Amino acid sequence: MLGKILARREFVRNTILLITGAGLSQLIPLIFSPVLTRIFTPADFGRLAFFMAVCAILSIVATGFYELSIMLPKRDVGALNILGLIVGLSASVSTVLFLVLLFCGELIIRALNVPVTYGYLLLLPIGIFFSGCFQGLSYWLNRKKQYRIINYCRVWQSVITVATSVLMGYVGFKANGLIIGFLAGITVSTLPLFLIMYRRRNLIRGSMMIEFAKKYRNYPGLMMPTGIMNTVATQTPVFFITRFFSAGVVGSYSFASRILTAPVGIISGAIGQVYFQKMAEAAKEGSSSLFRKLLVTALFLTLGSVAIFIPFIIWGEEIFGFAFGDDWRLAGTYVQVLAVAVLIKFIVSPISTIFHVTNNLYAVSLWQGIYLCSTITIFYVFRNTEFASVLVIYAIHEVFLYALYFLLMIKASRQHDRRIILNKTVSNF
Repeated sequence: MLGKILARREFVRNTILLITGAGLSQLIPLIFSPVLTRIFTPADFGRLAFFMAVCAILSIVATGFYELSIMLPKRDVGALNILGLIVGLSASVSTVLFLVLLFCGELIIRALNVPVTYGYLLLLPIGIFFSGCFQGLSYWLNRKKQYRIINYCRVWQSVITVATSVLMGYVGFKANGLIIGFLAGITVSTLPLFLIMYRRRNLIRGSMMIEFAKKYRNYPGLMMPTGIMNTVATQTPVFFITRFFSAGVVGSYSFASRILTAPVGIISGAIGQVYFQKMAEAAKEGSSSLFRKLLVTALFLTLGSVAIFIPFIIWGEEIFGFAFGDDWRLAGTYVQVLAVAVLIKFIVSPISTIFHVTNNLYAVSLWQGIYLCSTITIFYVFRNTEFASVLVIYAIHEVFLYALYFLLMIKASRQHDRRIILNKTVSNF
């Protein structure tokens, strides 16, 4: 009984600690958003959105999704070698991509018919490398329960990103100013990773990295495709809007989405990290209470989501017009629709790691495939429709698909608990 109380207190303490750090790191860009929106245009934010969307997808390829396996080895030396594997893979993929873009960049721009420059493309490998490394660092620090360092990294990332973006804007470098700011922030936040690896360099072996790469090959073999599908589905609006609508519409949509997902990053993401760590521990100990833990966390997230997103649904346009200027009222109208979709994501996304904990990879792969295909279908079929109408259809789609995702989580957790109870019953005989 005492152990359960202490574990619950530890969960709450770690969650609050992460929420505080994540909150501060998200609060900094939010505070300076009225400044940035008066320096940069919606089109500038559109270019940043496209850049970050490509980085989000290709950084998954770069890491092979091995970061999720950092929590699994019993000894830290195993997790450390997985971390080294992630850095090596990220460096290799980024180098190959740089060479491809160096010689074929202009051809790619003409083939895709997107409003980007050659210099813009050459920045992508830098963003992909540091994004991949940062993912590995985050999971390593989560494993070690070094939540304060996670907070420091996030806060410094935000400070450097905002400061560099403002500086680029004031010196007149607006075309890629926001992108330079993003790269500066992600680079600084990754520096602790290289310090960790340097201090423990004697423990990192090429043979061990290969051993763990083979042991957890299901992550690049099965989980990476599903991760790519999920990210592509999430970023599909950006790609399709970039292709079929104006850069201003892309910027308004991406900025609206960015403001809405800030609460997800602050609260939902922090709870998700601690939730994953505690659920992984419970699964290792043979606990049969994963279903109960899932429901309690989902209820907590539901209460938070209602408080956060209802004001945006009702007064989105007025909030954006007042805070960011009249040029951003269009983004406010998008917020009123997107908030409905983000509300359910806020609840479901953090607890989706239940599939990794229970090793129920088939269910999540199936859902990811359905989600990707349905998202692409919506934006392709309605590509010539007024964007406001497309957004309403997309929001309805998000609510339905994430509700299905939650039902699959319930099924996975209950199956795990029943299997544990059955095994214990059999062993008693």
